[in-house]
Amino acid sequence: MAGEAAAEPVDVLVVEEDSGDVLMITEAFDQSSIPTRLHVVGNGEEAISFLRAAAGHAGAPGRA
Repeated sequence: MAGEAAAEPVDVLVVEEDSGDVLMITEAFDQSSIPTRLHVVGNGEEAISFLRAAAGHAGAPGRA
């Protein structure tokens, strides 16, 4: 509807090492009507670092 503000994108962390699976996930989100910002890491250790905004992930969402 006119006059409504655009929805703020949702940050989604994808933890997946298989590039084919990442491609399928990315395509599914691209076809979704929900605005998202996908962040992809390859394993649990990288996910923890991302969530803690450490080890090269200082720009992780929700971090100063």
